[in-house]
Amino acid sequence: DQTLELIEGELRSRPMTTRRPRHSRAIIQTGRLVGNWLEANPQVAGCVDGGEVRCRLTPDPHTIVGIDVAVWLGAE
Repeated sequence: DQTLELIEGELRSRPMTTRRPRHSRAIIQTGRLVGNWLEANPQVAGCVDGGEVRCRLTPDPHTIVGIDVAVWLGAE
């Protein structure tokens, strides 16, 4: 299997990888901690996502990658 990323307008393919348990735990714990913080601070609008979340880093040239944990602040 392959995963695709758009880097500076160029579509790139790389082998899809699996994560080691330690890495997976770190992703889950990071997301949980941020999610708990957001719930404890309702005055901060935001959400947390995980698992190769599509993230646009730059609009021109387009750069879209998948990241482990994303925190989106502001209105959904």
